[in-house]
Amino acid sequence: MITHFYSLSQLAEAWREVDGVRSRAQELQSQVEELQEEVALQEKSHNDSSLLSELENNLDVADWSLDKEQVCQELHYILKLLQPVAYRSEAEQDSDDSLQGMLGQLKHAAQWRSETLQEKRKSIVGSVSDPCENAIRIQELQDQNERLVAETAELKLRAERLVEQEVVQQAIKDRDDAIAKKTAMEAELLRTKHDMMCLNNQLLEAIQRKLELSQELEAWQDDIQVIINQQLRSQQQTEEPQKRSARRLSFLRKSRRPSTISETSSQQNQTPWRDWLKRSK
Repeated sequence: MITHFYSLSQLAEAWREVDGVRSRAQELQSQVEELQEEVALQEKSHNDSSLLSELENNLDVADWSLDKEQVCQELHYILKLLQPVAYRSEAEQDSDDSLQGMLGQLKHAAQWRSETLQEKRKSIVGSVSDPCENAIRIQELQDQNERLVAETAELKLRAERLVEQEVVQQAIKDRDDAIAKKTAMEAELLRTKHDMMCLNNQLLEAIQRKLELSQELEAWQDDIQVIINQQLRSQQQTEEPQKRSARRLSFLRKSRRPSTISETSSQQNQTPWRDWLKRSK
């Protein structure tokens, strides 16, 4: 977690550095372009001044090879084109339409443009007026711009590497989490299988115990039946002599009853005679 936060901090810092270097490179590029434009304008102004001086000399010392009216029209057209860049307002423009007046206006426009370029150059490079120094300054700015571009590319590469590293770390973390979940699920599955096997074993033991108890019950019932049969046989064997003796006694009793009756009847028969003899005496 700390490594993840550290990587995010590095990535944010790298992107800030890239943005800063990019802004600095854009500023330097703008300065280089302005310097190049200033040098070009300065050279062009110098050429314009040279052409203007040459034109004045030619007008002073040479014969007219063209019609004066045509030259005035062309100069008037040139001044009209230079008006947006050579004058701050229309009031500054001289209304003299003569040839010398228009040449003076051209000189004024060239001078004003040169002063404007000088001010612009001073605002960019200070008080440097040497074109060689300007070229050196431009080269230095270009070199610095190239270094900044190279540094920007390096920082961008570092940022991309940090992003890739972050992606790789996230992928590794996801893989580790998946492996941990898989391991936990496998462990839970093993515990479930073990519990199921234990329950199956307990069920088999219960079934085996029930079978054993059933067999023991059947054996006990057989033993009880054998014991009951033995007791019945022994009881029968014990009662058999008693029955025999009882039958004998009953037979003897039946055989002795007639004699007893006869004796009783004889005694009863003798009793009246005895009574008569007693009375006769």
